[in-house]
Amino acid sequence: MKKHLITLLCLTLALLMTGCGEKSEAFSFPDEGRKYIDTAELPRVYADPAGYRGKYVKLVGRAISTLERHTGESSFLFIPEGCSSPIAVHSADPSLQIEEGDILLVDGKFWSTKNTGTDLPHLAAAGLTHSTYKDAIRPTLKEIDPALTQTQEGCSVTVEKIEFAEEETRLYLRIQNTGRASISYQAGYLAQDGAQYAETYNAEAHYEVLPDDILPGVTATGVVVFPALKDPGALQIHLQILSEDYTVDFEPFVFSLS
Repeated sequence: MKKHLITLLCLTLALLMTGCGEKSEAFSFPDEGRKYIDTAELPRVYADPAGYRGKYVKLVGRAISTLERHTGESSFLFIPEGCSSPIAVHSADPSLQIEEGDILLVDGKFWSTKNTGTDLPHLAAAGLTHSTYKDAIRPTLKEIDPALTQTQEGCSVTVEKIEFAEEETRLYLRIQNTGRASISYQAGYLAQDGAQYAETYNAEAHYEVLPDDILPGVTATGVVVFPALKDPGALQIHLQILSEDYTVDFEPFVFSLS
């Protein structure tokens, strides 16, 4: 399916460029008179791309192809956040560099016509900005830096930072092993207002992950993800660490934040 879409993109690279005048108009972005649509309208854009020609939109999403260059234009496939179908994005920037998987903020106008040869919506980009998954898709609403450390039998665990987002909570940990055997992070829980939250996993975010084994003399860092909390107020953090030395039995590392 993806190869088919990329083939369609290659076949329609000249969609904006049927003539010099057409290309000039497509990549003209006057500051006045811009009419932006809400992203809630995207299903209707996919159903009728030509009906939205000339209307502007600001999107967050991921590139799912590398660049295809064609006579002063660069194009790539882009999946907006919350959508399952791509949009073909076109730029007149000759220095544009896009890699598959890049997280992007796209500001532009739709420029599909009824004879493009594909049902894909096409967007002429007025602006393209590289971002990160965390900043663009899971932005931090509140951040605290407790820098709390507990130590047991050669294992020091520090809660360096907590980020609260609308969709998740991110716990930044640093674990130092000064013991004689390897240790490993096993699990974490948050407790707040009588409710317990187990950690989750966000495969798309590519956050730093704690290693399976932390060797003696090694300090490791990583991000542990939990569900979103309604109130970033008082909470308890429970962390479980195991040692390969069977004589060492760590108690849960418990941190209280008010």
